[in-house]
Amino acid sequence: MVADCTDASQNEKQQQVLTWRERKDRYIAHLARAPDRSVLVTACDKRQNLGALVGDVRAFGIGYLRRFNSKPSQQLWYYSAILKAIGHRLPPRLRSEMEIALADFKRLLRR
Repeated sequence: MVADCTDASQNEKQQQVLTWRERKDRYIAHLARAPDRSVLVTACDKRQNLGALVGDVRAFGIGYLRRFNSKPSQQLWYYSAILKAIGHRLPPRLRSEMEIALADFKRLLRR
């Protein structure tokens, strides 16, 4: 299950073979084939991460996002793509929470 929920294999972590976008694209495609339990764990993790991003941007400002390797627009794309790929497989409440957190993140980035 842990392997299902990560976007890089151990070899790739050591070699840094793929770009950020390539890793994320491959991971999103993988989620379509992942077992339901792995999708649920991934969704819970992404929902928590997105909620933390929203809270941190509210608390520390948009500049807080500079600490990441990806741009804010890339992060927005990533969370949107995850939700699009797996949203139909999630319990309604979790899907709704992700949609709300994503909408909050979009609003914060527009400021």
